[in-house]
Amino acid sequence: MTTQLVLSEYILNQSNLLVVISNRYGSIEFISKAVEKLLGYSEHELCGNEWWIRTRKHENINPIKYKILKLFEEPTFTTVVYEHDLLAKNGSTKWIRWEITKISDEQLMAIGQDITDRKKFEFSLKEQILLLNDKNKNITDSILYAQRLQQFILKPPEKLAHFFTDAFVLYLPKDIISGDYYAFYELKDKYVILLADCTGHGVPGAMMSFLAHSILREIVIANHNVQPSDILYKADEQLHQLLNQDSIEHCLDGMDLSVVFIDKNKKYLKYSGAGRPMVIFSKNANEILDFSRDSIGFSEHSKNFFTIEKSIHPNDTFYLFSDGYADQFGGQRNKKLNRKNFLEILKDIQGLPLNEQAAFLEYAHNNWKQQNEQTDDITIIGIKI
Repeated sequence: MTTQLVLSEYILNQSNLLVVISNRYGSIEFISKAVEKLLGYSEHELCGNEWWIRTRKHENINPIKYKILKLFEEPTFTTVVYEHDLLAKNGSTKWIRWEITKISDEQLMAIGQDITDRKKFEFSLKEQILLLNDKNKNITDSILYAQRLQQFILKPPEKLAHFFTDAFVLYLPKDIISGDYYAFYELKDKYVILLADCTGHGVPGAMMSFLAHSILREIVIANHNVQPSDILYKADEQLHQLLNQDSIEHCLDGMDLSVVFIDKNKKYLKYSGAGRPMVIFSKNANEILDFSRDSIGFSEHSKNFFTIEKSIHPNDTFYLFSDGYADQFGGQRNKKLNRKNFLEILKDIQGLPLNEQAAFLEYAHNNWKQQNEQTDDITIIGIKI
């Protein structure tokens, strides 16, 4: 025996790689000693056709055998790669990655590597992915149901347009559900418009918006003869009590809130804002109504909410808005749009009907943010007297 053959046999016997040589009829002519460590069989137990019988789990071996022997139809030294499971002598499963090469017109050589640990990890990973997908679906279904509930408590924009010459609501949640909340009420002598920008977005923000709906609806319906600022004070008191009852630590969540009264003769409006302004565009000018810098919710200092009364005229247009539009990152420098630029957009679209204003505002928002994610929930209410 030549030195080269002795060396080759030594390498085969010492290697953990499984080497199998088959003739063109699928009869196994050689198996390396690694088979004993890997599958528990001696090489002699698996020679001939026993390889196909003993290492398979009650499956039809002919398709597998035929697929491998098809390689004889290819040019010499053509190699194919595939992965397959084998049955070990002790009944366990071993996964092998095979590189099968046509080494002559009469023989194929297959070199196999044990990838059992890798396949176990892959199967485990797939199971975890399926489990996560299932949990994600359940969570998403719950959020979609919460979206339906949230849509039930939000007044349809068409109701607002019924009260006024023209109106719109641009409502763009950052996620499926929103931390913004708006409402309209028709009372005996006035219309009431509310816009709340609650702490957070998504599920936490939506939970706060449901609290806002419950608190504000009760306050508005039960207190017809109050000022908008009184509604802010009452909402602040009730939200603070609700979030901090029997609690050692203070809950810092809350909301910014805009409250507008418009008398049914449409001669004047009253406004009070907690953390949010209101903008009015009239025939000759535009005005930002002052607002309290205090928010609704926990605070260690006393708060000062106040009401502004203002005469209004036909074709005056006013806007309430959460901070999401102005806080959107985008543009060439990836900065916030900011309130100044937002107000410039409002100024530039004053010649458009309000439904077209809403469409343009949404277009401008998308154009500004480009590929960025939406920063926050967005709500803009526009009303023409």
